[in-house]
Amino acid sequence: MRKITILLALLLLFGCSEKTAEQQGEGISIEMGDVNNIQYLGINVYVDGLFFNNEYVFKDEGESSFKTGEIIWFEGPIIQDRLQEVEVIYSRNKDGSDSATTNKIDITDVKEWANTKLNSELELELLKYD
Repeated sequence: MRKITILLALLLLFGCSEKTAEQQGEGISIEMGDVNNIQYLGINVYVDGLFFNNEYVFKDEGESSFKTGEIIWFEGPIIQDRLQEVEVIYSRNKDGSDSATTNKIDITDVKEWANTKLNSELELELLKYD
């Protein structure tokens, strides 16, 4: 029972969810495009051009990589009335080694949540926001 409780707490902390940010009502979600073997995924948030925050999630031992269409949700802070950008960090290694980053996207107009997609070219797209 203790292991189940710890696992649930970790999932809440690090973001895996089947719900988009829109459904959560806050944060930033990433829908996985047709991308193979990604086991580590994170976001970097920038405010006024300066690094502000990051969050990440990884697949545990024995789990496969993120699947096409899978939704990863991050609580990611939304800062209103400031220039805000976000980029995705990804790696084929669950420890995040040999990672790469996507393009930054401007989410300045976002008030509460943003749905994004990591497309097959490993570029980040803004899908919908409020």
